[in-house]
Amino acid sequence: MILTRTIAPASEPISLDDAREWLAFQADVTEDDALIEDLISEARAYIERRTNRKLITQTWTASLDFDEIVDEIYVPLVPMLTVESIKTYDDDASATTVNATNYQTRIGERPRIVLTSSGAWPGDIRTY
Repeated sequence: MILTRTIAPASEPISLDDAREWLAFQADVTEDDALIEDLISEARAYIERRTNRKLITQTWTASLDFDEIVDEIYVPLVPMLTVESIKTYDDDASATTVNATNYQTRIGERPRIVLTSSGAWPGDIRTY
């Protein structure tokens, strides 16, 4: 599975003002604001990598090869809130959007996409 972030977080877990207050910066000392914002962003990214948890809502695209498409697909993004859509591609690179009635999204500690009892993946999926 290849994961690609397609929409970055719209904000950070703490604001510049909160960080400045915690650091006890004077209101008129602003020359380090860009550095503080970079450090907040880097700290969030580091924590997300180390804990394998996303702290702020963001959008990801997961790309799977044919042999990874099974009845239960585990998604290594915690917490997973929703699945916007699932698309498969045939050998001609034509996309098919899988009907949402074919699968369920399971959230929690082990987020996954599970076929429903009557669901199936399209039969013309390319191998990569």
